[in-house]
Amino acid sequence: MSAATAAIISFLTGLGLSGALVVVLIANPEKAQLWASITLGLIRRVTKRAELAYVASDVSAQINNHISKEVLPALTGMTANRIAIRWDNSATAVAREVEGTLIVRLKQHEDRFENILNAYLVAAPRLYAPAVRSQLNATQSRAIDLQLCRKLAERMSASALTVYRVNILDPSVHDDPTLAPILNDLQATDLGGLFVPVLLQELIKLGAAYPADSLPQLDQEVN
Repeated sequence: MSAATAAIISFLTGLGLSGALVVVLIANPEKAQLWASITLGLIRRVTKRAELAYVASDVSAQINNHISKEVLPALTGMTANRIAIRWDNSATAVAREVEGTLIVRLKQHEDRFENILNAYLVAAPRLYAPAVRSQLNATQSRAIDLQLCRKLAERMSASALTVYRVNILDPSVHDDPTLAPILNDLQATDLGGLFVPVLLQELIKLGAAYPADSLPQLDQEVN
């Protein structure tokens, strides 16, 4: 071993691992850039996952708190009574029940309130009277879910109610004008204190009382 080589080895040993790494990176700037890119990519991936998990937890907590305090005291017979959020880039949002928890998969939105309200809209048909939804037409079912969504928005804040009106209600009524009179009736029912404890409770009971193959009789009762 030459004296020069021995001197270099001795120098790197004296620097330690971190010092030696700095020397190598200085001598190879292209590798320094590559390693920096890899490192930053890993950090970004970890922090992004943490951010998504935080937002999902916030959305779930807001909805579950509302269900626990505002809904469950007035209803019995629900098969699922809480939700969990999973972010999915698919354009179609879905919900499936797992041991009393509704797993909601949907695409994340930049606005916090829209995330919460959209998740609730996806969950509502599976949370509330799912057994009779096939006996309701699409407009009736959507109106019930919008009224539930409105109640949640009103409980959160004026900003949430604005998001509901501008981003959810107005587009829904624009796409289906027949929603408006049904929503007016449901709001009047809600203001009278009958929407959740009477209307929803009766629909849930109907779904539990009738066997799955008694659709004609159930149809009449639901209407």
